[in-house]
Amino acid sequence: LVRALINTGTIYYLKKDYIESHSYFKRASKLAEELRDYKQLMLCYIKIGSIFDFWDKNREANDFYNQALQLAIQQRNIQYIGLAQNGLGTSALKLKKYDEALTYFQSAIQTLKNEKDSLLVTIPLNNLGNLYFEKKQYPEAIATFNRLLTLNRYTKDFEGEANTLTNLGNIYLASNNYQPAFRYFKESQKIASLFAFLMPQIQNYLGFSTIHLKNQNYNEALQYYKLYATMRDSVSKQANQILLAEIQAKYELDKKDKENQILLNQNKVLEKDKKLNRLLWNTTIAILLLLIIISLLVVNRIKSKHKKENELMLKNREIHEAQDALLEAKLKNVALEKQSLEDQLTYKNRELTNFALHIAQKNELLQDLRDRLKQIRRFERSEDAHLMKEIILKIQQNMKTDKEFEDFQQY
Repeated sequence: LVRALINTGTIYYLKKDYIESHSYFKRASKLAEELRDYKQLMLCYIKIGSIFDFWDKNREANDFYNQALQLAIQQRNIQYIGLAQNGLGTSALKLKKYDEALTYFQSAIQTLKNEKDSLLVTIPLNNLGNLYFEKKQYPEAIATFNRLLTLNRYTKDFEGEANTLTNLGNIYLASNNYQPAFRYFKESQKIASLFAFLMPQIQNYLGFSTIHLKNQNYNEALQYYKLYATMRDSVSKQANQILLAEIQAKYELDKKDKENQILLNQNKVLEKDKKLNRLLWNTTIAILLLLIIISLLVVNRIKSKHKKENELMLKNREIHEAQDALLEAKLKNVALEKQSLEDQLTYKNRELTNFALHIAQKNELLQDLRDRLKQIRRFERSEDAHLMKEIILKIQQNMKTDKEFEDFQQY
């Protein structure tokens, strides 16, 4: 299927219907990429690049040529390395980047010169000859086209041979060397007429007309110019129709590309919006989850705090209860001690009262003794003995009050 698409694209390419050709090569490239048919994929990239070259879309052309070159290097495919280098040279030549184009063409020739298919190397050789001709480096151009002519004849590429002979004639004509120019035009015309190659014939007729004009052969110059104009107009009419169709197709393609670009930009905007919405949604979810986690942590912390506070309150209550119980016990002890002290004090007071009574009795006794002794001293009679005895007896009876006085002093 890939090969069929490529063949169809090639047919449209040769018919200069580049729009259809591009469509088929693009489809073929996608299928080849899916099937990993890298050889056909490289061919598609080079063909698409050449179509963009025709449309003067050099950036797109270079992109496809570079893709083909990178893939060819990966696959170590010498043939497509050379063809990709030639494509990049063609694109550079259109932009008048002569040094860059020269490097690519020379690299392509060096790459393809040992290939079995000798026709391949004729492509960069022809482009190199045109580069030298455009730069007016005529000796280098002649040497390059002579080398190309040898290959054309070796491969029996008659159309290539006719074109190369015409190019040689144009170089000699540009350098005012009319005799070899006429000879090359004549030789080219013979081949082109035989095989009905129109483009070489048109160029040859113009060359003949110019040479006769330079040699002042005006009649011959006019005749050849008429042949040139007739064939050019015929080809130009067809070419103009093709060009008009191409311009229209190119316009449609550009319009389609712009529409696709607009859609692509819109899709990018939508994708950005989706990404932004997704980001906002994810951010919102993340914030909500974070808030939930923080809330749970706060609730847990509050619960833990309350639990600790309750435990602390319980412990404080227990401590207070214990303190109250201890205080109550202390108060009870104090009350008991107070009661005991009061009892002791009452008891002591009672004893003190008793002691005081004893002391009072003793004082009365001593007072009585003193009074009696005074009487003894006054009377000093026989009855004194009896009185003395009585005094002594009272003293002995009350001697025990001395010990009680010692106990009283302890209080």
